[in-house]
Amino acid sequence: HDSARVMGLEQQLASERKRSVEQAVSIQRLEHQLSQQKFYTDQAEALQEKYKRQARRSESLQEMVSEDLRKTMTRCSMMELHAREVQEIACMTLEELMTSKYEAKFEVVRLRAALDELRTMLQKERLSFENGYAGYLR
Repeated sequence: HDSARVMGLEQQLASERKRSVEQAVSIQRLEHQLSQQKFYTDQAEALQEKYKRQARRSESLQEMVSEDLRKTMTRCSMMELHAREVQEIACMTLEELMTSKYEAKFEVVRLRAALDELRTMLQKERLSFENGYAGYLR
């Protein structure tokens, strides 16, 4: 009867050992899973921080680009205004040149007429002088 009891206790002990080993294996698996989960959580947090830094950098770059664009557009507007002013000055200068050219042509015509008139007067005076001189010689 004692041997049956011993055998029963040994079986119970073996069963407890088996269950203890299974629990140890389960605990190791859970610890391994927990370790992996912590590793992946740490990696996810690190990636999240990296993406936050990249987002901040992108926002900063976007602000810089927006400011550069604003400055460029302002400069472009100023250059367009300056170009319009230069164009207006060029048009006014061209008008003045055309007016001066017209006035110069008119002046040339007036001076030629005066020169022709002077030549005619000189020719008449020369003829008159020659006629008078010729009359004097007779």
